Amino acid sequence: MSGFCFALAAGWKKTASRGRVEVFIMRFFNQTKGVLTSIDEVIFELSSYINDAPERQYRIAVGSDGEGYNVIDFPVAITIHRVGQGGRFFITRVRRENINTMQQKIHTEAWLACEMGMLLKKRAAELECGDAILRHNIEIHIDVGEGGPTKSMIKEVVGMARGLGFDVFIKPESAAASNVADRFSAPFKSGHVKHDFPIRAELVVQL
Repeated sequence: MSGFCFALAAGWKKTASRGRVEVFIMRFFNQTKGVLTSIDEVIFELSSYINDAPERQYRIAVGSDGEGYNVIDFPVAITIHRVGQGGRFFITRVRRENINTMQQKIHTEAWLACEMGMLLKKRAAELECGDAILRHNIEIHIDVGEGGPTKSMIKEVVGMARGLGFDVFIKPESAAASNVADRFSAPFKSGHVKHDFPIRAELVVQL
């Protein structure tokens, strides 16, 4: 596989006054591979997993689930399900502040999942090894459902994700959010074990 697939995926912007470039680096955690240092490495792993058994069906999904209020480290999970045979996940954290209501939290969860889904599609289209991913629709999983206090948010957040071109699933079919990301929302939830995996880092580089 081409080494091009390991290029660093970084977002950046230059400030006119001081010639600075602000760079963020996404670091992901996988239980088998450990820490991956870019979305490109995630794409390589997803593609390799698909190409190991290309005859199988796959579902690729992104979801988020935050706990608490004010400053929240939202787990954002990218999952791949080999239908009928388990799957893998890759997870990062994104910190957001001033989250004071359930509505803000749900909207942020949905947007972070969409944002990651858009980045995943964009980078897969740019990388030689991304073709395997582009053959599948990327799903957005949102932690809302008809049976609880989040019911009133369904139309808004589902409409947002669908408007961006994603297939959207809510509870009880939102495993990437409600199961995978939820597991990493500790230490807020009783019975959860705190998982030490990386938060997305923001760096400022002087040019």
